[in-house]
Amino acid sequence: MQAAVDSSGGSVQCPECSALFQVEAQIPVVPVVQARVVPAVAARQVHQTHPQPPHRGRPAPAPAPPPRPRKSGDSKESTLLFLGLGGACVLLVGLMVWINLAGRKLAEPPPPPAQGSGALTTSIASPKPEPPPAPEDPEKVRMDAELKKIKDALAAREARDAETARQERQRERSKLQAEMDEALAYFTSNFFGGDEKAAEAFLEIQNDVLWGVSNLMNDQDPANDLKGKEDFEEYVVQRLLVRFEKNEVLSRWMKLHQREPRKFILELTRTQPKRPGSGAPDNAFDFKKYASCGSGFWISADGWILTNEHVVSDAKEVDLRLRDGKIIQAKVVKTDEANDLALLKATQSPASWQAVSKGASDLPLGRTVFTVGYPDPIVQGVEPKFTDGRISAASGIEDRKDSYQTTVPVQHGNSGGALVDFATGWVVGVINAKLMGSNGASADNVSYAIKGNVVSAFFESVPEAKAAAVKAPPKPVAKGNERDVIDRATASSVLILRPR
Repeated sequence: MQAAVDSSGGSVQCPECSALFQVEAQIPVVPVVQARVVPAVAARQVHQTHPQPPHRGRPAPAPAPPPRPRKSGDSKESTLLFLGLGGACVLLVGLMVWINLAGRKLAEPPPPPAQGSGALTTSIASPKPEPPPAPEDPEKVRMDAELKKIKDALAAREARDAETARQERQRERSKLQAEMDEALAYFTSNFFGGDEKAAEAFLEIQNDVLWGVSNLMNDQDPANDLKGKEDFEEYVVQRLLVRFEKNEVLSRWMKLHQREPRKFILELTRTQPKRPGSGAPDNAFDFKKYASCGSGFWISADGWILTNEHVVSDAKEVDLRLRDGKIIQAKVVKTDEANDLALLKATQSPASWQAVSKGASDLPLGRTVFTVGYPDPIVQGVEPKFTDGRISAASGIEDRKDSYQTTVPVQHGNSGGALVDFATGWVVGVINAKLMGSNGASADNVSYAIKGNVVSAFFESVPEAKAAAVKAPPKPVAKGNERDVIDRATASSVLILRPR
């Protein structure tokens, strides 16, 4: 059955059976708008204020069906969701505010403590006073003062010793420099026509050649030893000829002055400058019958002597040249090749002798020591020579604990000489070596000496020598009297000559 559109929402009577039928209302098209919550009271008022007008000439429309009630579960879920979102926002805002406030507190310095904030604030601001120091022990104070006086006295003494040694070295250097200047002036004016550079070059070459002669005579090989003054002069002349040709200054001077080299060198070597007023002849000691020479020193009043094993080598007897020039014989009693020591016995009693320290403790570094010996006697003469220096190490070559390293200048011929402590006058070692470079030249101020404990143990192994040293010890020297110490060491030294 069909009905008119305007009957929508009303009742229609069937023309055949006169039955009434309810016509469903047409669903209106409602525009989509954003919903707003309207209070229930307001909604009722609006409904009452604007009633729907009745349909004229038509039956009253059927009442609209009541709205479908919501489930209670949906309302609760919406409420909980709303409350959760709100709580999260509140927490987020609170967290941001807290972070901002905490950052400000960290950036700002803490406020100063309030005045009068109570006993707690006062205890934090004011540090706890320290207890007064305990009174010092008067005995400790006295001992510290005495110790300081002793240290000051030792320091002052060391300073005086160092100054005395420095002055002595300065005197020796000044003396050596004066001799060199004198020789330079002599050769410059008498041989080189005022050419100081040529004279200086000659003296330097001559010293090198004479050093080579000394090494040759002390190399423990008798086959290449020079057999007298003639051999010595010829050897020196030949070496000088070679050096003259290689030296640019001297070779140019010889050509410029048209001098015959060999003849000129003979004039130079046979004429040496004499010191004013000396009148002493050149060294006339005859070394032809000796294979080598060295130094030694007396250790007892009845003729016991110490030296190096390499000075006497395999000899059973050696000659001794005394200070007055007299030659006497001495017997080789004992040798120790490992420690390079030899003990001799002469029949003649010496005028002076020295005591050997047992070396219970090593000398400190920097201690002033010296030796008196016979370096290069063929060149420098047969009178004893003094050189001094300091202890530079309490060990020897390759850190050997039985030796000292010193700065005492030594040469061939000093071997076997006594190393003497300046402060006490005791023998603290025996000179036995010096450092040689790879080119054969000696290193400056590097020498070695066998320590006193090794030396004393060696000669005390011979009962007679030990008894003699104990029976008549040398008279003690005045403390700090360096002149007496040097004089005793000089008088106790002896030149040892090993026959061929």
